[in-house]
Amino acid sequence: MDLKKSILFILIILLFSLSPTMASVEITDARMVSEVSVQITESGTISITSGSLDWLKINQTIPQNHPPLQQVSTDTEIVTDSLGNELSHIYLDKPNLLSNYNIKTDVISKSIHTGSISNQYIIPDSIKIYLESSENIQSNNPNIIAIAKEITKDSIDDFEKVVKLALWVNNNLEYDMKYGDVTKDALWVLNNKVGVCAEYTTLFTAFARASGIPARYVSAQAYGEHGWEPHAYSEVYLGKWIPVDPLWLEVGYLDATHIKYTIQQDNIVMNDVKAYGSDIGKILWTDLSTVIDVKSVKTADRFVYDSLYYSETLESGDDVFVIAGVTGPDYRLEQFNLEPCKGTTINPIIIENKKTDIIFKANQKKYVIWTGKVSDALNSRMIYTCPLVIYSAFFKLENMPITISSQQKNSVELEVTLSNINMNLGGTQTVYATIRRVSGTGPLDVIVVTDDLLSKQVININPGESFNLEESFPILKKGNQDVYVFVSSGDLLKLSYYSGDSGLLLFDDFTLPSAIKINTPLSAEIKVINDKTVPQSIKLHMDDDIESVVVDKSIERSFDIDTTVLGLKKVNVKIVDGTNVLDEINKQVIVYDIPIVEVSDVAVNIDGLTTVSIENSVDAAKNIELTIGDSFKKLDSLLGKKSLLFDGLSPGEYSAKLIYEDASGESYSKNITVTVRNENILEKIIRFLSTLIKSFYLG
Repeated sequence: MDLKKSILFILIILLFSLSPTMASVEITDARMVSEVSVQITESGTISITSGSLDWLKINQTIPQNHPPLQQVSTDTEIVTDSLGNELSHIYLDKPNLLSNYNIKTDVISKSIHTGSISNQYIIPDSIKIYLESSENIQSNNPNIIAIAKEITKDSIDDFEKVVKLALWVNNNLEYDMKYGDVTKDALWVLNNKVGVCAEYTTLFTAFARASGIPARYVSAQAYGEHGWEPHAYSEVYLGKWIPVDPLWLEVGYLDATHIKYTIQQDNIVMNDVKAYGSDIGKILWTDLSTVIDVKSVKTADRFVYDSLYYSETLESGDDVFVIAGVTGPDYRLEQFNLEPCKGTTINPIIIENKKTDIIFKANQKKYVIWTGKVSDALNSRMIYTCPLVIYSAFFKLENMPITISSQQKNSVELEVTLSNINMNLGGTQTVYATIRRVSGTGPLDVIVVTDDLLSKQVININPGESFNLEESFPILKKGNQDVYVFVSSGDLLKLSYYSGDSGLLLFDDFTLPSAIKINTPLSAEIKVINDKTVPQSIKLHMDDDIESVVVDKSIERSFDIDTTVLGLKKVNVKIVDGTNVLDEINKQVIVYDIPIVEVSDVAVNIDGLTTVSIENSVDAAKNIELTIGDSFKKLDSLLGKKSLLFDGLSPGEYSAKLIYEDASGESYSKNITVTVRNENILEKIIRFLSTLIKSFYLG
C-alpha cells in the first residue's frame, strides 16, 4: 500500500512538472483581435502643499461599460458627467496632505463591426452638439470647410465621405511622438500637418463636422507598436455611432484592443480633484500610472480572396496586371498592397502603385487592380521566376509565382475606345476593343474590369487574325473613373472618363397660414423633387430637425412647427449636401392669442361728442366695428386702449354691438349695453386745467 502511494505521488509530481508554465498573454496582431480580457490598474498621488483637509474627492476617467461590446467592472464608486461618461469617484475623509489611490478595472472588449448603415435617419437633438464648432475643433473655419468639401466631392454617401476624410488625414499628417504630451487644435494641425493620434483625431473630427456629419472625440487605451498606450479616435453619427481611427485607418471596423474611456465634444479630457479644508495650498497630481494586464485574447480568421487574375508567363517588356476579387464582410476601409520580387541588380517587375484603398460596404464585391511592367533590361537567355505577394490587414497573404521568359513570343496589338469620356450617373458606358494577334498560339484571356465590375472572355485567334469586343456596364459612381482592358499576352490599356450629375434637386413649394392661434397643432408638408439621373443622399433640415435621406425621384415629409410662443415664427427648410445648400425655403407665421376687446359701459358727452373707451390687452384685433344705437365706428386694428367719438348720442341707455377679428380672420361679436351721460362739473374743471397746462408748456 505504501509503495502504491509513493508511485501515485511521483506520477502527480511528474504530471505537474510536464504541464506548461503559465505565461503572460501576448498580442501579436492587434488588428485581428476580436476579444480581449484585461485588468487595468490606474494609480496616482495627490499632494497638498499646505493646510489641513476635511475631505478629498477624485474623479478619474475609466473604461466605459457599454455591453455587449465593452463590459466593465471596477472596485470604486461611479459618477456620471454631463455627456454620460462614467468616472471613478474616490472620497477620502480627513486625509493626509499626501494621498495615494489605486483603481482596478476589469474589462472585456470586443471588436466593432458595422454590418449596416441606414440611408434615412434623423439626428436627435442630443447629438446635434457634435455638429457644433468648439474651442479646439474649429469646424466652422472657412479653410477647414473648403478642404473638407474638396476631399468629399463626388461621394455617393456619408460613409464614403467619412472614409475619404480619414484617408486624407492619414496621408497628409506625419506621426511624431514629441507631440504626445501636448494638445493642439484643428487649425494648428491643418497648418503644421504633424502630431500623434490626438491631432489626427482632432483634424478628422473638424472635417466631419464641417461636412455636416456629427463627430465626437473618444479617449482610449489601445495596443500599438509599443504595447498599450493612451489613444484617441473618433465616432461619427450615421444613424448610429460608427468608429473611425484616422491614425490606424480602422473605419467602420474597430479591433477589440481599443478600450473606450470617454467621449468629448472637444479634444480635452479632464480628470478632476477637489479638496476642502482650511488654508489649502497648491494641489499636485503626480505619479500617474496605467498598467494593463492581459488575461485572454481571441483573434479572428483572415478573409480570403474570391478570385485572382494575372498572367503566369510574361516576357521582357510586357505589361503586368493583377486583379483580386474581394467581398467586404461589413462597412470598412481596407488597404491592399502588392509587393514584387527584388533582384540583386535589376528588379524584374516594377509595380506602378503598390497600395490600393478600397471602401467596403457589407457584402459588396470589389476588384483590386494593380498594373506594372516587366523590365526590358532582363537577359533574354535567362528564365526568371518572380513571385508577387498581396498582403493586407484583414485578408490572407497571397503568393503568385510569375515566370518571365523570352523563349516563346506571344504578343497582340490592342486598341480600345470608350463610347463617352463624360457621362451622367445612371447612364451606360461601352468599351470597344480590337485584339489583333501578332505572334504566338493558344487561347488568350481578355478581361475588362473596373473596381466594381469584371467580365472575362477566352478567345482563340491565330497570328494576323483580329477579335472585336464590345462590353457595356452601368455608371455607378461619380468622379474620375478608370477602365482596364487586359490580355493575358501581357498587354493592357487603361482609359478614363468622368461621371457626374445632371438635373436639379429642389423643393416643391409649400404653404403655411399667415397666422395661427397659440398651442394649435401645425405641421408643414414638404416635397423634395430629384430630377438627377440617380438617387441622391442628402441632409434635410426641417426647422430644428435634421434628417439624412436618400431621394430617388421624390420624397414627402411633414414636420411639426412650434406654436407655443407668441409672436413671429420663422420656418426654414433646406436641402444640404455637406455644407452646400442646394435649395432653401423660408416661411413665417404669426402665433397669436385670442384678442379680448372690451368696451366701457359708461360713455361721456363732451362738447356734443360722446367719448367711448375701447381696449384690447391680449393680442392684436383687426376690423373692429362698434355700433351704439344708430351710430357706427370702425378701427382697422387695436392693441391697447383708444377713445372713439360718436355724434348725436343724448344721455341714456343704448344697446351696442361689438364685432372684431383675430389675426387669422376668425370673427367674434358681443352685445353690450352702454350708458351715455353728460360731463359733470368736476370733469369740466379737470379738463379745463389740463388744457391750460398743455397750452402753457407748448408755449
